[in-house]
Amino acid sequence: MSYRKFWIENSKNERWDLTEHDLLTFLNSPTGLGFKKTIESTRFGEKAVKDSELYNFPAPSGEILLYGDTNLNRYTLYNQFCRFLMETPLVLNYQTPVGTNTLECEVTDLTKTETKEDSIMRCTITFAGLGFWQG
Repeated sequence: MSYRKFWIENSKNERWDLTEHDLLTFLNSPTGLGFKKTIESTRFGEKAVKDSELYNFPAPSGEILLYGDTNLNRYTLYNQFCRFLMETPLVLNYQTPVGTNTLECEVTDLTKTETKEDSIMRCTITFAGLGFWQG
């Protein structure tokens, strides 16, 4: 395998693939796949002493592209996707050539945009990690 893959599993053990074009759904421009740390420090002149550090739970996001040969098919696919996401908690899977990482999460934002130019329904999606990436 020479590319990345994404898929979501819901609480019913159903799987929604986000990188298989024949399934008409694609996760485009994913962000937030790493980690973020908050550091509290006290400044003493030109130096600082670290008081505490806290790793924040991941909040990956991206753009979901929904393809379909007609508007009706795209709306049907969007409605199926929304129903799938409501079966929480979810597990976001991120596979690379070196392994698979998983994140238990929930969707905090799904915003739909329609354009006539390319007949693709675009949805920005944001996940809230309920823990850290595993894998």
